[in-house]
Amino acid sequence: MAEWRRLELPESGANMVVAVSGGADSTALLLGLDELMGKEQLQLKLTVAHLDHGLRDDSPKDAKWVSQLAKELGYDGVVGRANLKVSTGLKTRTSKPRENLEQAARKARYAFLEKTANKNDSRFVLTAHTLDDQAETILMRLLRGSAAEGLSGTPAVRDLAPGSQVKLVRPLLAWARRSDTEDYCRRRQIDFRVDVMNDDETFSRVRVRKQLLPLMKSFNNRVVEALSRTATLLNEDAVAL
Repeated sequence: MAEWRRLELPESGANMVVAVSGGADSTALLLGLDELMGKEQLQLKLTVAHLDHGLRDDSPKDAKWVSQLAKELGYDGVVGRANLKVSTGLKTRTSKPRENLEQAARKARYAFLEKTANKNDSRFVLTAHTLDDQAETILMRLLRGSAAEGLSGTPAVRDLAPGSQVKLVRPLLAWARRSDTEDYCRRRQIDFRVDVMNDDETFSRVRVRKQLLPLMKSFNNRVVEALSRTATLLNEDAVAL
């Protein structure tokens, strides 16, 4: 609740869309909100949103799993579908189409989430980005030669799209590690889904996760937290300038 209050999010009476892929991070976010709702620390109307990107043959199983989890917890579920495999040429193994695929997936996902939020009269979309995601983003931007503003990382709260009335909120970003979300799901006895594309090193983000970050950890075991702290300091500098 401390981070929720720090972000000045409403504790009652609001409709919120929770983006759930079925992976550990987003599942933990939904379960955590459900726990706070059960303890009456939050009194919100949650809608669980899942976009099937159409990138894997078994992706409909993820959609079905998320829908079932939402139903078991007592929340409305919304499933959208895209066909990015065809539109972006997934079979091409060069890095450029892969980067285009990541961008197309992000664009489709946020468009779906904004549409879902508007349909449900919600001004908040919650996603489950963690400290690990923040570290990966900072390193990718550093490798591209970003300035201080880019290296300040991903904000915890921003407009979902330019001019949008919907806020994109990342309540796990400043404190939760990926290992934390996995542990929490296990404690809640929920078997989260595993996306094999998260191990596909033709994606630059996966190479950063699998190759670069482990190397950096050999110099500083808390490099993920260090990168997040650096991003915070750079953001303060960028705001001041």
